[in-house]
Amino acid sequence: MRRTGVVLTGSVAAKLLSFATMWVLVQCFAPDDYGRLSAIDTVNGFCSGAIATGLNWWLIRSVARTGRKGAAGRAARKVLAIEAAYGIVVGAALLAGAPFIASRFFSKPELTPFVRLSALGVISYILVAYRSSLYQARRMFARDAIFNVVNSGLFLAAAILAAVIFARGILTVAAFYVAVPLLVSGAALIVPRFSARIDEAGEEHGQDEAGDKGYTWLVLYSMSLWLISQVHMLVMTGARSLEELGTYSLALKVYLVSLMLTNAVNVVLLPEFSSCRSRGELRAKYRRTLRFTAIGAAAVLLFIPLVGIILHAIAGDRYSAAVPVLRIMLVGTAFSTLLSPPANVLFAEARFRALAYTGLAVTGLNVAGQLVLTPRFGGPAAAWVQVGSFLLMNGIFTLLAARLLARSD
Repeated sequence: MRRTGVVLTGSVAAKLLSFATMWVLVQCFAPDDYGRLSAIDTVNGFCSGAIATGLNWWLIRSVARTGRKGAAGRAARKVLAIEAAYGIVVGAALLAGAPFIASRFFSKPELTPFVRLSALGVISYILVAYRSSLYQARRMFARDAIFNVVNSGLFLAAAILAAVIFARGILTVAAFYVAVPLLVSGAALIVPRFSARIDEAGEEHGQDEAGDKGYTWLVLYSMSLWLISQVHMLVMTGARSLEELGTYSLALKVYLVSLMLTNAVNVVLLPEFSSCRSRGELRAKYRRTLRFTAIGAAAVLLFIPLVGIILHAIAGDRYSAAVPVLRIMLVGTAFSTLLSPPANVLFAEARFRALAYTGLAVTGLNVAGQLVLTPRFGGPAAAWVQVGSFLLMNGIFTLLAARLLARSD
């Protein structure tokens, strides 16, 4: 649990800074402005997750599984080349097609400059995810945490400078929003000490042991998670008002803060479970982790009654519509925290087909629910569909992991 503590400490520090930034923004801007800013996350997440998640998982697992020094350098360069080419192509398409996307797809022409900023944002998003995965693959959790904190701290300073001191509009804040992560992660990857280690590791030659025959299934699973995490925001952006989108986005931001423990556990378990050399070792680690996540889930449930008080203190009455949405999302946080280890067990055992089948089935239900319910009932419906989807998926993963771990080596 020491590594989980390191990741969690860094995550808490970064999220506290992000929380402070959110407080600054909701004090300075109305919900419709906050909704415009959230459009960047929607576009970036949709365009980036299609390829980045699966490739980065492959990078982490391949290095943890093989244990060979040369694997890190070769896998890192291969993934970077693919993701860089993809980011440049998609960024160019967003830059050229911003008016069409804003007017025809979202039915909100006022979002055009924010979609244009997403052209840079998608490259920034990919680079941040790649940097974090590379550090995790080498189990450099502390260094990854440091750069996450630096990123959040610099954006907080930029937001205060733009919104408070110079009283600039939300578009100026959005420009810093996409530029700061790009600069921080770019600097992280060229730090001499880290760069030398990658170059040194890359001097070895020989065939990669990183490839898995089930990589296609892994890509399908990662794309399922990508769709589930993006469809609700796409539907909300296109079907509901900017004001409602802003309150929903605020609830989503706080929800993402509440996932700190879940994310910290997943960051550590992905390489830790993948490095297990026997099912007995994996079984022991799984049981210890499950007890730990149960405590975290209970803590989240105790936090739910305080949501109204906390959101009122942060944003006042303008964002009161976010309260019921956030309460729903926090129920999802509790179950996601409790049931985070099983998916990592399946991942470590290369049960990619089971992950993919489950992910695709749940994605179909999620998309149908969002398209049918969210345009009519708004944010609460979108939140319930999200919570139900992840609960169903994690429940299936729990049953599959239990059956797998019950078998002998």
